[in-house]
Amino acid sequence: MVMGSGSKLGEDGPGGGAQQALPTPAKCKEERRLGFKACRRTIIYGWRPSGKCCERIRATHAKCVCPLITPKVASVINVEHAIKIIEQCGRKVPHQFKCGSLIEKIFKV
Repeated sequence: MVMGSGSKLGEDGPGGGAQQALPTPAKCKEERRLGFKACRRTIIYGWRPSGKCCERIRATHAKCVCPLITPKVASVINVEHAIKIIEQCGRKVPHQFKCGSLIEKIFKV
């Protein structure tokens, strides 16, 4: 997955958008905690995202999640499935978006 440097997915990656203030480390930790809690069945079992999960996906800053995508994590993530989940929840994944170590070049805008 290629994600830009935006605060939220797709906000100021390729194609531009307004920059937002970076979230604090405490805010990021809380966003990750809430996101995993809401999306754990989707992450672990591959279930469709719930309304709560989609709400977290739309609200979470990419800057809070992308640093967790190490090469080891990237090797076990199903990128196409992750993109589908993000898009099912109403967020766009821009072409060539960079997130951590994960690089994916087959995105559609």
